[in-house]
Amino acid sequence: MKNTLLLASIVVTLFGCASQPMSNDESSHIPAEQRINGRLFISSPGTSEVTIKRDNSFGVPCSTKVFIDGAPVADIYKTEKAVVWLPPGAYILSAKTNGICGIKTGIVETGMTIKLGEKRSFRISLSGGGELNLTPTAF
Repeated sequence: MKNTLLLASIVVTLFGCASQPMSNDESSHIPAEQRINGRLFISSPGTSEVTIKRDNSFGVPCSTKVFIDGAPVADIYKTEKAVVWLPPGAYILSAKTNGICGIKTGIVETGMTIKLGEKRSFRISLSGGGELNLTPTAF
């Protein structure tokens, strides 16, 4: 019973409030050791920039793993962003919170279509109800 209460307290602490959006400029780039698929982090001709960032007010001790078409790309902590370069096409972008922080959230996904030269941004956030979200953003 005590373990259940402790776990519940941890979850409430981690997921107690909704997160707030951050601009791309406010977010810091992930360090190289958090890049899982390094080739996607290199700009090359025929690719477009996609920024995936995480809000600053949830899941402090845990990272969020980002996937493109089911392949892991990076681990992102709060206030961080991963900037990847993709050729034009349709993709499925997914996110899953790692560790104990992922108990309640599961995997979220969104589709995206990238055009040549286009810049796209996506936000990983948490609702007031503790649900993980992955959405396009203008910020």
